[in-house]
Amino acid sequence: MNLKKNGDRRKDTKKRGKAWYSKRFRLDESDRDKQILIEFEGISSYATVYLNGSVIGRNFCGYNSFVVDATDMALYGDQVNDLVVFVDATQIEGWWYEGAGIYRHVNLYKKNKLHIAHWGVFVHPIRKTVDVWDAATDTTIENSSYENKNFRLKTYILTKKIILSAKMKKKNSRLPAAIKSKSIKVF
Repeated sequence: MNLKKNGDRRKDTKKRGKAWYSKRFRLDESDRDKQILIEFEGISSYATVYLNGSVIGRNFCGYNSFVVDATDMALYGDQVNDLVVFVDATQIEGWWYEGAGIYRHVNLYKKNKLHIAHWGVFVHPIRKTVDVWDAATDTTIENSSYENKNFRLKTYILTKKIILSAKMKKKNSRLPAAIKSKSIKVF
């Protein structure tokens, strides 16, 4: 998702200030039953994110990515969504980066109501011997629907060649309606 900056756009400049970015986009009618997330990989410094005229998120640090949930404000079908980001980079956070504005990618994610949370998988590698490792996983599942959902979590470890190198235990579970998350450990 490319956001256009309204105003002066200079590369490799040390000028700091305030800027507005905007992007118009459509979502298919079939996306209506999904969670819509927008991930900003990097904005320096203070950012306010609007969708269709409403604030959907803020971030106050230029050195980390952040995600906003756009589900409640999103429009579908022929309706156009208006994503606007205001960046205030008048304050200096550190001497190591003197630029300002959106400096990394912006990603749009469409997730089913029952899904693995954004950044919801963590692998705990445990060295057993020189050549043998165990890898316990911790997976966070979210259910944003109004219905209880049953699911089966299968965890696989793949090599660079996408060949199955290990298969973890299967875990059957149930997640009640409108529960933000449930963490599941599989060993």
